Amino acid sequence: MAETGFKKWIITITVIMASLLELIDTTIVNVAIPHIQGNLGATLEDVAWVVTGYAVANVIILPMSGWLGGRFGRKQYFLASII
Repeated sequence: MAETGFKKWIITITVIMASLLELIDTTIVNVAIPHIQGNLGATLEDVAWVVTGYAVANVIILPMSGWLGGRFGRKQYFLASII
């Protein structure tokens, strides 16, 4: 059943905020690279593995999202993903 009125807007804003959270997470990883290099004394190639690992984790979880949503419920999976 489609949501209407106030509930529809709450759901829309929640999904937009979660999408922005993903964008901010990716930006933080990219911005932190020079700081990681400086604090750990790592080369750019070493620190590139951080970005690669983050991307690989996303690539692995995205295809599983449909199954996890069906298994645990979309709302529960969404809340767990945000947390």
